[in-house]
Amino acid sequence: MIKIRKYIVRYLCRLNITPYLYYTYKWNNPFIIKKKLFSDAKELLIFDVGAFDGRSIELYKKSFPKSKIFSFEPTPNMYHYLKNEYSGRKDIKIFNYALSSNKGEATFNINNSLLTNSLLDSSKNEYTNSESSYNTKEKIIVETETIDNIFKNEKISKINILKIDAQGADVMVLRGAEETLKNKKIDLIYVEVEFLQLYENQPLFHELSLYLHSHGYYLYSLYNISVSKKGQMIYGDAVFLNPDIKI
Repeated sequence: MIKIRKYIVRYLCRLNITPYLYYTYKWNNPFIIKKKLFSDAKELLIFDVGAFDGRSIELYKKSFPKSKIFSFEPTPNMYHYLKNEYSGRKDIKIFNYALSSNKGEATFNINNSLLTNSLLDSSKNEYTNSESSYNTKEKIIVETETIDNIFKNEKISKINILKIDAQGADVMVLRGAEETLKNKKIDLIYVEVEFLQLYENQPLFHELSLYLHSHGYYLYSLYNISVSKKGQMIYGDAVFLNPDIKI
């Protein structure tokens, strides 16, 4: 076993990859920590904020077949697709809300790429100007809701995994979970984070991290970091854990 390990180390060094980086690549998968925490859970509730075409639903169902998923998607055609795709499923509930910091209505931007749709206007900078996917085609009015209200209305006792992909509005989503966070009713938060403003007035990673830290949640790790051609970090994903969870 030791000889094999030494051979692997030498081989990696010839490729200019240090053993440390090898283990970084190997373990840089956010589902590892999720499975470690919840693989034996008898009941598991997942909030899927920004469900898009259901790919996240499928990933979570593959990893946690017995889980219950609440999915939120404000883009009308994607919402109707999800409602049709998961019709009759008692373990998957689809909501046509843009989760935010308050209940009401808001303007929602439909962009060239539906993956970039957002409550926020796209920024004008070197990166977004070179990416036509951020160009807005249409503005619509959507209904907004908060996690705190959903938590209360659905009589939820705990959210085990809160996944957020809200295209720059992630802190708005978290501010709508103020009471839920304060009462430590979320175990794990898996959220998209930005290091460069892709949307106007968008809070960046350090602001999101400070907000969660103010409620006791701590950063576990960063994943899937996207870097510009100039080497600047643009966006990625982060896992934050409930302070009562120790790994």
